[in-house]
Amino acid sequence: WKEHQVDPAPIGREEHGMTFDAARDSVLLFGGVRSDELARRVDLGDTWTWNGEAWIEQRPASSPAPRSGHAMAFDPVRG
Repeated sequence: WKEHQVDPAPIGREEHGMTFDAARDSVLLFGGVRSDELARRVDLGDTWTWNGEAWIEQRPASSPAPRSGHAMAFDPVRG
């Protein structure tokens, strides 16, 4: 393991979905939940990729609604 200090990076979160994208050799992170200043749960809907060196925020044309506690998988047939 190697610790990376990178900027930008996704904000801290729990209950996110993450999968390995074999077609692009990267990790894909979506959503999750964080607590705001008043300890209210806020579902997230951002998408990030990790290429082994840097986090890159993705801004897809369409995306699921913000969510947490979900599952994700890479579909090698559809990419």
